[in-house]
Amino acid sequence: MTEPNPKALPAPRVVDGGAGLCVFVGLGTPRDVSEAQLVAWVAEAVALARAMGGRKICTRPNAAALSAAYRRALEGAGFVHRGDRVEFKTPIAGLPGDEGSPLAWKTLTEVGEEVAAAALGLAASGDPHGLTPDEVPLEIIRGYLTDPELTSAPECVQVGYLDGAVAAFVCAQIAPSDGWSRITYMGVVPGLRGQGLGRWVHRRGFSMMKAQGGQEYHGGTAAENPAMLHLFRAHGCAEKWRMSEWEKTLSEGSEA
Repeated sequence: MTEPNPKALPAPRVVDGGAGLCVFVGLGTPRDVSEAQLVAWVAEAVALARAMGGRKICTRPNAAALSAAYRRALEGAGFVHRGDRVEFKTPIAGLPGDEGSPLAWKTLTEVGEEVAAAALGLAASGDPHGLTPDEVPLEIIRGYLTDPELTSAPECVQVGYLDGAVAAFVCAQIAPSDGWSRITYMGVVPGLRGQGLGRWVHRRGFSMMKAQGGQEYHGGTAAENPAMLHLFRAHGCAEKWRMSEWEKTLSEGSEA
């Protein structure tokens, strides 16, 4: 009895996530394929990311369906497991606004790139789920402003103030084609954490997505980030699935 031919895999799709990050968009966990096919498939995704000039590549297969063979293929290609991520999807129309917020907000146009980058750096400082050491806040903001698929007007980036001092940062964007929406990054500066401001930053993101014509909010956070998980659930966001986060640094001149 002969073995059936392995299922053919489509070419992997890699998209530009901005600021040197490439996102390997898999098909969940590929099934009915050989481990050799998976190894070649992952290697092709890495090669695409290199050709795009990426400094880093990440992928998020479904955690519940991640096969041992696919895990080995990722590990063999140099990907490191960064933990799991909980994903939420909710219609924006049902999300609360930020009326009554103690924060005063200014857009990128009003504060300028340098101030916005400093605010992003502060908001990410000391946050284990924030920026990595090699990520430069100004480059990240410029990446937001040049995204080819999402809204990128200066109003997408805002800095929150409390009593005249920088208190928070948020970037919110939507896909004009279908209304898919995300809060790209949000955070509160270290000295003001633990005071309930996070809910107002989250709600500011909702208001920004509504103003841009967003239809459905798709957000997520690390499974070990209880504060952000609480915000999603407190605001009525519906949990959809859990992803397994994998990342590989693409060092210059390296073929690994």
